[in-house]
Amino acid sequence: MKETLTTLFHDEPDEDLLVYIRLEGDEGREAWAEFYRRHADFIFRALRRSWGSVLDEGEIEDAMQETFLRAHRYSSSYRAGGEDDDTDLGRRKVRAWLGRIAQNVVHDRVARPWSEHDPFEEQDFEPLQQSSEINVTPLLTALAQALSELSEREQDVLRTTMLFWKPGEAHQRLPNDESKALARRWNTTPTTIRAVRSRAIRKLKARVEQLLSEEAP
Repeated sequence: MKETLTTLFHDEPDEDLLVYIRLEGDEGREAWAEFYRRHADFIFRALRRSWGSVLDEGEIEDAMQETFLRAHRYSSSYRAGGEDDDTDLGRRKVRAWLGRIAQNVVHDRVARPWSEHDPFEEQDFEPLQQSSEINVTPLLTALAQALSELSEREQDVLRTTMLFWKPGEAHQRLPNDESKALARRWNTTPTTIRAVRSRAIRKLKARVEQLLSEEAP
């Protein structure tokens, strides 16, 4: 029976798996295992690319695991894109959704101590092995504060941007599909999303510089 379920879910689109993982019993567990198998490596590599200079491999692994705990808990919040049968587009949308969760996870862990109570530890999942300490530098503290002061739309755009950010490369842009997805989510146009992104980056940089200058001796 388990082999049959695994084979069945192997062919299901990513967006449908987010529905099936809420089923009771073996069906839900097998759908979840397939969903995790498809996306865990992608999220780990995205986190390492965006935050590898700040987090070590173990901390990145912890952040990746917590990302999937949250994705499981909030799977009902995912909104599929209508009747479109484009499985590649569906995968990109699911991974963008996971990427936003991952960025929120990292932001939460940078902004508060690791020892603080974590409600996700009460869920019925294997406990995570967490580091007891994280090196929170003045830059990270300023970045977390500056990000929290942006609007919800600006934060969403920047967190999606970070999923595709390549350190050291100039003139980077969001993939067109991601700009369109953000535009649909915020009921606007891709051109406006690009403007929001540029403005948010400038605001974030200026605020971080201000906060760091205030702390300088």
